[in-house]
Order: sequence, then structure tokens, then C-alpha cells
Amino acid sequence: KDEGREYDPTIHKKEQFYLYNAKDSLATHQILIKQIDEITEQGVDYVYRSLIELIPIYRGMEDRGLLVDPLMRDGLMAKYESLYEIEKLKLQSLVGKHINPQSSPQCYKLVFEDLEFKRTRGVEGTDEESLQQLMVHGTCSHNAGKEILQSIINCRKIHKVIETLELPLYPDGR
Repeated sequence: KDEGREYDPTIHKKEQFYLYNAKDSLATHQILIKQIDEITEQGVDYVYRSLIELIPIYRGMEDRGLLVDPLMRDGLMAKYESLYEIEKLKLQSLVGKHINPQSSPQCYKLVFEDLEFKRTRGVEGTDEESLQQLMVHGTCSHNAGKEILQSIINCRKIHKVIETLELPLYPDGR
């Protein structure tokens, strides 16, 4: 099936590319047949048909965009900015100093140097997955270490919502 990945028209014959596409189409069709059998076997035909009917609706929404109510958006911004400030203050009170939860270097220093969490398998840094791994499997010198990690995660999630709300809209409000 991989014959077409390295296809170079200056070196290879067109037949190799056609063969690759034919095998790819055949593999896709075989997977579809197995999926349809599995849908029938699981008894979820109705759900599948309902989802298929929704595809054009979702496609249209994606093409047009969603109309945004500016007053609602402003209200949500105020709400999430307040939540972010509250969570940031909670983090600072737990840590005992100012920290920017969006700063990977600051969080790294806090987690691995100040709190003395040990790096374990699956922990690459201070991304959400690593922090969750540390919450479950990690130990630290601070009695509120896991609460601090959760607070960092919460701050980052709320900040992401704020970033999304701040995205510019098209002139028609979408």
C-alpha cells in the first residue's frame, strides 16, 4: 500500500501511482464494510443514520460560522476574566508568591524545584497531561502540592477560554 508515498513523477511510472491509489481506495472500502457490519451488530443503526443526516448541517455551520451576540460575548469575557483572577489569586496564596501560570519556565521551577516533585515516566514538563500524571503518581514536599497543580491546570483552561472569546470576528459578527 505504501508504493505511492515515495512517488516521484520524474523517476517512477504513473502505474505505480495508480496502483497506490487503487489499493488505498480498496482499503478504505474494506474498512467501511467492517464498520457498517459493526454498527449493525452493535444495534446503533439509528444513531449512525442520525449523525450522517447532521453532517450537512454541521458543514454549513462551519462554512458560515456562528453569529456571535456581542453582549453575551462581553458578559462571558467578564465572567471568565473574573474566574481567571480568582484562580490566579488562589494559586498565589497556595504558593506564597506571584506566579504566572501561563509561563512554562516559572511553572517548571515551581513544580520541580520549589515543590520538589520527582519527574516520573510520562512527565515531560508542565503541560496539562504531565501535571495530571504528577497529581496521580507524584509526591512532593508541599502539603498542598496537588492542589497547586490543579490550580495551574484550571488557570490555563480558563485562560484558553478567554483567548477564544478574544478572537476577532468578521464584520458580520461571525
